Amino acid sequence: RKRLGIDNRPLILSFGGSLGARRINEACEGLIKWHSGSGKFYHIHGTGKVGYETMLKNLEGTKLKDEIDIREYISDMDVCMAAADLIICRAGAITLGELQACGKPSILIPSPYVAENHQFHNAKTLENIGAAKIIEEKDLTSDKLIEMVEGLIENKPRLEEMAQKAKKSAITDANERIYNIIMKYTKKETSYSVITQLPVFVSRFVFQYDKIESLSRLLCKLIVLLRQSVSKCFQGSRPNIIIVTFIHFIW
Repeated sequence: RKRLGIDNRPLILSFGGSLGARRINEACEGLIKWHSGSGKFYHIHGTGKVGYETMLKNLEGTKLKDEIDIREYISDMDVCMAAADLIICRAGAITLGELQACGKPSILIPSPYVAENHQFHNAKTLENIGAAKIIEEKDLTSDKLIEMVEGLIENKPRLEEMAQKAKKSAITDANERIYNIIMKYTKKETSYSVITQLPVFVSRFVFQYDKIESLSRLLCKLIVLLRQSVSKCFQGSRPNIIIVTFIHFIW
């Protein structure tokens, strides 16, 4: 919050992805108009590439206070997410993993344009434990979003409860789980220095989340190292088909 230059008033963070999500932008336009000028809380919204100019044009008649920050792209997502009190976003797996790792309450708007409606099922995992609320896109309106935000943003005990449940559900030992599966299926007794460094590699970064780029970038680094590690394991030999399939799936 110090890096963003904000005080203790609640911060709403909303976004729909790097390209943006038209329906989320439209609903957030109404949300911004509703609270603009109230001074009760901050709001950072990422429109995405295709929605920035449109949103600014639609908000021309609204006096935007300093507490409202509309961006085309949120380049410091790690900082914004760490500071946020309530997050409004899609329900992709990486996004939910970040919400859980940071322990953040959320209003999830699953994309209906994905295979087998998997974002809705992702979102249900957090809703079922009380860590998130869901608004399906077919039901999304500014009024609906405002009603849900209003019921949460100034209810600090409720937000804290949701945050705790999100944090409790986080899987923060993924590096050890991946490592153990690899070692289980390789059935090799030799110690491979690159693989055994995976826990060290991750521990240097995961627990300093607020000092690095977003968790999604960290995971990409981990996957690259993992691929290199497995390749080193199998130099000069034919890899087990299970390992090949496993790494391909992760990649």
